[in-house]
Amino acid sequence: MNRGATQKPGYEAILSALGRFLDKQGTVKDISIIEFQDGIIVQGLQHASSRYHTTWTNETWVFDNEEIRQLES
Repeated sequence: MNRGATQKPGYEAILSALGRFLDKQGTVKDISIIEFQDGIIVQGLQHASSRYHTTWTNETWVFDNEEIRQLES
């Protein structure tokens, strides 16, 4: 079995990269991370506010293994 280019990063690297990504998104809470064979799905409530009201919207981000490697840098 040749896993060379398709080998996924380790959990420490994945969670660190996702943490940095989520920090850049602003306020995100109630985060779920789902791993699948080719990557990661991240879901969370993202905060948005204006002068008159605050809302939380459900956001979903999907990253394949290559995109996760790019987030690491």
